[in-house]
Amino acid sequence: MVLYAGRLAAEKNVGLAIDAYGAMRRVSPRLRFVLVGDGPLGAALRRDHPDLVFAGFRTGDDLAAHYASADVFLFPSETETFGNVTLEAMASGLG
Repeated sequence: MVLYAGRLAAEKNVGLAIDAYGAMRRVSPRLRFVLVGDGPLGAALRRDHPDLVFAGFRTGDDLAAHYASADVFLFPSETETFGNVTLEAMASGLG
């Protein structure tokens, strides 16, 4: 499983994560991409990418379980120097 966790907004560069996932699927077609979070791009992403799994906003143990079950965590933002999601992923055992 490939995981993106964070706000679904333009500044997060979610499109790059989706492109990277597409490249990974060419090598491993059984991969699934799970997006955890919501935001202004949520509706458009759901419409344009019905093959992706949208888990919505998660917190606590539920969020940690999503991180822990992932094989790959993507942090595609080009504007954030350090995102809290990086710490959350590491704290959940993904890293």
